[in-house]
Amino acid sequence: MTHYRLFVVDDNPEIGELIQEIAEPLDMESVVITNSNDFKSQWMDNKPDLLVLDMVMPDMDGFDLIQWLAQTTCDVPIILISGREEMYARAASKLGKTKGLCIPHVLSKPFSVVEMETALCDALGIPSHETAREVKTATG
Repeated sequence: MTHYRLFVVDDNPEIGELIQEIAEPLDMESVVITNSNDFKSQWMDNKPDLLVLDMVMPDMDGFDLIQWLAQTTCDVPIILISGREEMYARAASKLGKTKGLCIPHVLSKPFSVVEMETALCDALGIPSHETAREVKTATG
């Protein structure tokens, strides 16, 4: 099984830990980052295979980070999450896509474990545990 590297950027460490718990059984190594400066530094040192990005952070909001990612010619899928109105994250998704970023999912907080697992797997093109269970059940 392939090992994937995931960056979770959220100022709430509890959200980061939850996503880390969801990602671990999917063979994803997660790095939880709670501020934009640490994110930028780690991004430049070791890009991940997938990024989960909170839209609202105290030091730099998601719009600014999307602009920055576009300038770095980011080719990593990005899952946007937000506790704000869904329109806010959808607007950021639209902005990112116009700048050439791959943003396959936008999730509202609170999200379910199944929603996040599905988004993570879909973004990387791998089957989710939920899908694997369904296939196993369907095939006997």
